[in-house]
Amino acid sequence: MGEHHSAVRRASTRGMRSASARARLIAAITGLSLGVTLLVAVEPTAAPAEAAMAGTAASLARVVAPSTSVVSPAATDGAPTTASMMRLLQATAAAAPFTATPAPVITGKAVIGQRLLATTARWTPTATTSTYAWLVDGVPVSGQTSTAYTVRAADAGSVITVAVTGSRSGYDTTTQTSAPTAAVPTPVVASFTAAPTPTISGSPQVGFTLTARAGTWTPWPTFSYSWTRDGVLIAGQTGVTYRVTEADRGTALAVTVTGTKTGYSTTTRTSDAMSVPGATPTAAPTAAPTTAPTPTPTAA
Repeated sequence: MGEHHSAVRRASTRGMRSASARARLIAAITGLSLGVTLLVAVEPTAAPAEAAMAGTAASLARVVAPSTSVVSPAATDGAPTTASMMRLLQATAAAAPFTATPAPVITGKAVIGQRLLATTARWTPTATTSTYAWLVDGVPVSGQTSTAYTVRAADAGSVITVAVTGSRSGYDTTTQTSAPTAAVPTPVVASFTAAPTPTISGSPQVGFTLTARAGTWTPWPTFSYSWTRDGVLIAGQTGVTYRVTEADRGTALAVTVTGTKTGYSTTTRTSDAMSVPGATPTAAPTAAPTTAPTPTPTAA
């Protein structure tokens, strides 16, 4: 009986050494650190010479085998195959969930033109890659994948959220979404309290420069200009000044001023027209009067 147990111990020792070598080999190839105990479960069955202690070795394998749903080749009396080893590795290498994944938080006011920022507390373990996506009423906004978002006019009446997706090798890729903002308020459009008619300064002569005067608007807007000739836009003439050309002779010039400001209705005002004199007509030549010859007096 003592010899039998000694044989079992020697067989177990050989198996553990073999399993240790295999563990090191698998770690070098796959990057997975598998315990020696795990690999004892996939040792081949005993050789014929060791059949006398097969029952005891099988019992030992069952005792030291880890708890797993993968069937051990030793338990089926067969040598380990590539497929069985892969199933065992896959079961051992299954992705684990993050233990802490706090949702992102949005800071800033959800008002048109304002900037929102997404902040996320640390995940456990730390995600090696984090990506963001902004959503309006649950629909992702194309191209908005940074930690900042500027509220658009199109967002009026909607709520905004941000989603962060974290990933790390060996862990399940996880997405967390923030609480929604309040609905973006629809802006109230006001009117300018003062928007005077512009005037034109300068002489309406060919070669001279005219200047548009917008006047004093309340509140002060951003101005744009367009010049017209007989009511038709002059191509490319959108500055505050205009140089009169030959094409303007005999026409009427005017300027239109447009004022724009966020929160106010866009307003347009047009100046009175200024006439440009036409070409000076050339006077027809006047014929010189003919002088009648003076009669020569005759002698009496």
